[in-house]
Amino acid sequence: RAGWDAGMPDDARGAVVATGGSMVTDPENWGLIKRPCFTVWLRAMPEEHMTRVQRQGDTRPMQGHPAAMAELKALLARREPLYGESQLAVKTTGKAPGKVVNEIIGAMSA
Repeated sequence: RAGWDAGMPDDARGAVVATGGSMVTDPENWGLIKRPCFTVWLRAMPEEHMTRVQRQGDTRPMQGHPAAMAELKALLARREPLYGESQLAVKTTGKAPGKVVNEIIGAMSA
């Protein structure tokens, strides 16, 4: 087979795997993902990340921690070059999930 999914088991073709944001910080694991998979960076502004976490009911990153936003910005800045290795980057801030999905499908179909 040729293409981005060459070498993947037939039952894994067409699957979507959502990893945690720290996946890119482990070179071995990030390499294992990049080789057979079409990688997409769902890029959002730090404020959007924080809002999403709060909407999920998770207050740990902010609770009693006034520097949480500054730390989040620094974390994202450190990881940006690694996220940038993805085959596609889609800005998600302020976009409905369906719009993001359509952008990804459109890019993969081009």
